[in-house]
Amino acid sequence: MTPAISASKAQQTRQLEDDIQQNLPKFGHHCVDLRLSDSYWLSNEYPEAGGEEKVQLANSFALLPKQKSLSEYRIAALTGEGGLLQAFSELANSCDMTVQIDCDFLTLQFQRFLLAECRRAEKYTDKHKVLDRAIEQLQAVHPNLSDGQIEDIREQFECYTTGMKRNLFSSPERFTEFKRCQDHPVRQICMNYFDKKDIELLSQILERNNAVISFLNISNVCDYPALFYLANPFRDEVAGVTPSQYLRQLPFSKDAICAYSQLFDTNLFTATCPVDRMEEHLYATSINRRDRLLRRLSQDLSEPLLQNIYAAKEPGSNELQAPTKIFQFFAEHPELKESGWILRLTAAHLSHEEILELRSYREEIKALCLYQISHQDDQSATPLLCRILDLAVANSSTTHSAASRLSAAMGGM
Repeated sequence: MTPAISASKAQQTRQLEDDIQQNLPKFGHHCVDLRLSDSYWLSNEYPEAGGEEKVQLANSFALLPKQKSLSEYRIAALTGEGGLLQAFSELANSCDMTVQIDCDFLTLQFQRFLLAECRRAEKYTDKHKVLDRAIEQLQAVHPNLSDGQIEDIREQFECYTTGMKRNLFSSPERFTEFKRCQDHPVRQICMNYFDKKDIELLSQILERNNAVISFLNISNVCDYPALFYLANPFRDEVAGVTPSQYLRQLPFSKDAICAYSQLFDTNLFTATCPVDRMEEHLYATSINRRDRLLRRLSQDLSEPLLQNIYAAKEPGSNELQAPTKIFQFFAEHPELKESGWILRLTAAHLSHEEILELRSYREEIKALCLYQISHQDDQSATPLLCRILDLAVANSSTTHSAASRLSAAMGGM
């Protein structure tokens, strides 16, 4: 990199850092409500002992370019810790800045303290000193941290530095690589991927600083579709309303890649995709979480309707397609609190054939739902299921059936 380019990018870095800092108070107005009950202090996107070998975040980082772009100011966006200590040198070589994004402010504060202590470390065997100092700083800010939370931090840190094989504490060579580029700028932003205003604000900050995202590790955020629909109440629309829909607003480089994980059920993995296919890949992980819950519900209720939901239809059989089965199931059980987000997720991307079948069964499903509700104390004049169903079948165009096919190929039910 020439001195002129280096000076220009240094100035961009300062301007972007200032812009992020000034706008931090505007982020995260939903974060406290939507935090998970447990904090994920470090990434768990690595194979556990005897666990799923397809969970390999290192494979995603291996796809990063070996050198920075001269023509663009590039950002890496990681969710939580996101593998930062695993691939710090790779991120520094490829990107001009890294941002860590999470709706858990505790996780991000710990990350800030942990990175600062890593930069102060003198040798790779200092990892426990680094951890102790980072915990001390976190406790100074949050004196009410419980013994259980501190124990979780220590346990997750030990698992991380064992499971992430090329982390900066894994060898003298990796530690030396980290120290060489330890001044690579890293900033934390407490925000919610599921909140439109948060995404719009981040997009505006990046765009006015001529910055693009070239690498996004969304981790397994879309394993939590219920949180998206909680943050985005039903407003009489279903088509295209998915947990990853706001990500399209972010400015990406043309060659940007999205790393993501599926960490629920039996088919666990990390993977990457180009950003132009990001939504369908992330939708498939949400569908996987939906199907995991549907299996449990059908077993708990001894309900055979949802068994083998993606089984191939025999030629000439009357087997119903998955969306019709799901709407019938919740019409039979309108008391189930999970029905709202599952039905909205299901209706978000329907094929033309699925719409036609749902349309033919619409009145039967609605009649069943109204009948079941009439025998309950909580009676709604216009049940949510009926409203979602009417909107779903009103969409006569073919939508993204590819996501459903991808979900089935990845394991389905």
